[in-house]
Order: sequence, then C-alpha cells, then structure tokens
Amino acid sequence: MVKFIESYSMIAKEITDDFEILIVDDSPDYELFEFLKQVKPSYPFLRVIKLSKNFGQHAAILAGLEAADGDLFVITDCGMREAAENILTYFKEMKEGNLDLVIGVKRNYSAPFFKRNLNRLFWWGFNKVTDLNYEKN
Repeated sequence: MVKFIESYSMIAKEITDDFEILIVDDSPDYELFEFLKQVKPSYPFLRVIKLSKNFGQHAAILAGLEAADGDLFVITDCGMREAAENILTYFKEMKEGNLDLVIGVKRNYSAPFFKRNLNRLFWWGFNKVTDLNYEKN
C-alpha cells in the first residue's frame, strides 16, 4: 500500500501541488484501515474512508467521488494493476483534446475462457441494446 501511495503521489506532484489521495477501504476486516491510520501522518495528502462492509466496487467508487474535493479525479484499484505513469498520459490527452473524461482500456485481459467470453457477450449485448459503442474491456 505504501508503494501505491508513494508512486501515485509522485505522479500527482508532476501535475499539481494541490492533490489528495483518497482510499476507500471496503475490506471486511480493519487491518488495512488500521495500517492506513498509522501511515497517514507521513502523508498529509492522504484521506481514508472506511465502509462498514464490502458493498462492491461501484459503491466504493461512488463513496470516493462523493467525498472527494477536487476538480480532477483518477479512479483506480490499489492493486497496482494500473501503472501510475499512465496518469500523466491520460492527463496530457485530456488537456490536449479538451476532454472531460479519459478511460484506460485493458488490452491484455487475462481471465479464464468462460469469463473472457462472458465479458465479450455482455459488451456486445450492451452496445446493441444501447446503440453505443463501448470498448469491450
């Protein structure tokens, strides 16, 4: 978790000095939350929200967005599957294209055969029903 906080804060500092890292902890135990409370004095830009239980990824994202104070948000998983350096690329694309939203898309989706094809089927159906054209990942 410290690696996550340090790598993302280093990238944020390249964009602005006025930033916060807001972590929404929805894990069922308090181990992570207690750890974050201990390291918080070393990271004044760190804010932590502890949900009472795991309500799911979307509820955690919504809780984070409702609590955040900034003008620009990066939503990511703390599992470090998204390289922090990608934020600079997204920010650059957003500014150059005068965009309100930039979405990173997984190109190498490693999942079991069934899950991978269920994912494809979902997005195919979603695009047909909504007349939209979202990326599959």
